[in-house]
Amino acid sequence: MKVERALFVLIITLQFFPAYAGKYVAEFLEVGIGVRAAGLGGAYTAAGDDASAFWWNPASVAWNNIPQIYMMHSAMYDNMYQLDALAYKDKLWGAYIAASVMRMGTDQIPFTREDGFYDYGPDGIPGTGDEGEGNGVWDPGEPVDASAVDMRSEGDYALIGGAAFPVSRKIAWGLAGKIVYQNIGGYTNYGFGADIGIRFVPSKNLTLGLSVLDVTGTHLNWSTGYSESKLPSLRAGAAYKIFLNRKNTMSLLSTGDLEIRFEGASKSSLISIDPITIDPHLGLELSLWEHFFPRIGLDRDQFTAGAGLRISRFSVDYAFVMSSIDYVHRVSLTIDFNPRLPPCVQKP
Repeated sequence: MKVERALFVLIITLQFFPAYAGKYVAEFLEVGIGVRAAGLGGAYTAAGDDASAFWWNPASVAWNNIPQIYMMHSAMYDNMYQLDALAYKDKLWGAYIAASVMRMGTDQIPFTREDGFYDYGPDGIPGTGDEGEGNGVWDPGEPVDASAVDMRSEGDYALIGGAAFPVSRKIAWGLAGKIVYQNIGGYTNYGFGADIGIRFVPSKNLTLGLSVLDVTGTHLNWSTGYSESKLPSLRAGAAYKIFLNRKNTMSLLSTGDLEIRFEGASKSSLISIDPITIDPHLGLELSLWEHFFPRIGLDRDQFTAGAGLRISRFSVDYAFVMSSIDYVHRVSLTIDFNPRLPPCVQKP
């Protein structure tokens, strides 16, 4: 079981290893935070305005002046990987500030120390003098000392913070800086980058969003002396809400994003015009009396679903995401520090 777990971790971490410069650099950032976002298939550039939405579009928190704290947890790949996030937003000096921290990692990975084997040679029997006995390196067939196993953790970390600035009652822009740190197999890196976004609300029903993630390139420096950069990517989105009754207590939100990348990752994308790749994200959310929110979505070609429950200042959300490796579940708790304002007050 330990061998299977270690092999699984190796397969996952190879996707992020710096040997593949230019592609899949700091790929864990693409996982994103947010349970509502996951339930909507990742179509959140225009749809979100909570604390987690700042991850997708730095302009998303404009006009929403409710101080809010957001906590998320996800167990992935048969509980081998954990995804945790904490986010906060508030209004300060005319700007709408937000910050979030994310960790994606795995714990209790068995690593055998370099001297943790019996140097008996391939036959595994001491004193036979077979080739490899006493050569100081492990050869296939030599027994491993079970007590010479260290349990380690591996993790990817990201800290994002910045602010959104309204230009008018319909247009806002936002800017975020990010710090990235990775610890993979004893190798570490750190890096810095920035995101920028715009949000346009032409009417109470329609919201448009555009964000440029890693706009300056997120530059990573490894402990090995190797350096690489994560290329910028674009997300363009639209969200449209229709009300289903006269009292506006029931509504349907449809949202869609186009994710455009320039890494030439054609094998992992639905649409490719090398080196440009385009992936769609679609979502639907039904709002019932502003308390219950069932959701479905399509994240590229993977089905997603979820639901949210809001009671007073507290919101609990759940999302289910299909994956080629395993199903992923996410849960979150959102706490508003002031009574929630009517939607017509939160937005222009």
